[in-house]
Amino acid sequence: MIVSLGRKLLWRVGLNSPIARNSIFLLAAEVVRVAANFIVSVVLGRYLEPERFGIFRFVVNYAVIFAVLTDAGISRVSVRRMARTSPEEHSYLLATLRKTRLALSIGAFCALCISLWFLPAERVTEDARLLIAVYMLSQIFQAFRKDSEVVWQARQQLHYHAALAVVNRLAILAAVLWAVHTKAPLTGVILCYVAVDALDFIVANSLLATQLNRCRLTIGVKEVKELVHEAVPFGLQFLAQHLRYYADAVLLKFLVPLSRADKTIGLYNSATPFVLTLQFIPTSLAGAVYPELAKCYVTNRGRFCQLSKAFLAILYAVGTGIACILFSTREWVMARTFGFKFLEAAEVLAILAWFLPFFFLSTGLLVVYAAADRQKILSAVNWSSTLIKLIFSFFLVPAFDKQGLAWASLIAEALSVVYLLVAFSQTVKGAIPWKLMALVTTFQGLVFLAIQTAQPVKIVFWSLLVLQGILTIVGAYILFRHTRRLP
Repeated sequence: MIVSLGRKLLWRVGLNSPIARNSIFLLAAEVVRVAANFIVSVVLGRYLEPERFGIFRFVVNYAVIFAVLTDAGISRVSVRRMARTSPEEHSYLLATLRKTRLALSIGAFCALCISLWFLPAERVTEDARLLIAVYMLSQIFQAFRKDSEVVWQARQQLHYHAALAVVNRLAILAAVLWAVHTKAPLTGVILCYVAVDALDFIVANSLLATQLNRCRLTIGVKEVKELVHEAVPFGLQFLAQHLRYYADAVLLKFLVPLSRADKTIGLYNSATPFVLTLQFIPTSLAGAVYPELAKCYVTNRGRFCQLSKAFLAILYAVGTGIACILFSTREWVMARTFGFKFLEAAEVLAILAWFLPFFFLSTGLLVVYAAADRQKILSAVNWSSTLIKLIFSFFLVPAFDKQGLAWASLIAEALSVVYLLVAFSQTVKGAIPWKLMALVTTFQGLVFLAIQTAQPVKIVFWSLLVLQGILTIVGAYILFRHTRRLP
């Protein structure tokens, strides 16, 4: 009876399709995950303070850049292969994936260790290098945990992934709170991440083992080479993305004067959690929509175009609404989360807020291009955008410090999105929602101007902010309901 009532409720609100259910599962899990991540960032920021928080972020970001080599696009390719094959073949495909990931992980760790030898001693201490190597183990455990996620995503059983993601983040939060309570050093904080991710890897793969036949690593070198070859465009794309999004701490470490490099990293990375926290929205929707888009591109091109338009319009509407609200409340938000020691970071948040609409669209476009088997162009665009950001950073960071890096990020993301939109609209007619995006831009712009005008009158200011949030959610839901009527 409860299941029946639940299905009726999902049907009434338009959540009866597999895409809708998976979106809800992922969104619910991501809300908990990013909330826990955000709390962890705030707790660590207040505990470590700007300078030591900067060291922590440098350690994490440096390892994450090399962690992309543990995947190199093989997860995305494996999802596409499994989505297009029968469940009986999934065990074989999973075996290929695991053996390939093992080889890539060994190579990634070796590459990381070699790179640490070339870092200048005056910038990176021996303790920091050791912490980077230790934290890389956490990234490797996360990579092997993706094997189970690949299977569940292909089978549209993302509730398993959602549940384990929630448990993982809550465990990280508990471990960090314990480390702060016991006044553990930075090494203790890093070890908390490694221990929790190792446990998450064991649990996820144990659960997967109960659903599939036993998977032996009997795959030959030929199958591994084929998977890697097919994943190269995705791998290059992911590497470019990681350099663009995670090289910030590394750039600040070497472009800012040594005396204030760590503090600058800490201040800059106290603003980025507000942007990174909200990135779960397009990422979750993309994970749920991708299998359907990939199938429709082959079987029903008309539905592919309509679904693509609705998907991108929803992302753009939500991204612009959140950006307006975040920009308007930047100082209030910084002071009440990280504290007044980080208030200087509000200048960075004012710039990064406008990064959100472009990132939302970029995430959606990556999925649309991948579903249409056009990932090769993504690699070129991502690398171009990454190079643009690096070039602008080398000029803007020495002149404008952390604000210069924020501007470089915004410019690179905007140029990338504009090119992808124009290129795809010329390749696949009717897949880009130009009119809806223009309508959203006009509406959000008018409300934003009203909010800035009413800023001295606090009651009106906060009332308009709430109104903008409500209208953004309602508009996105209307677009979502439209997808139910697609053929």
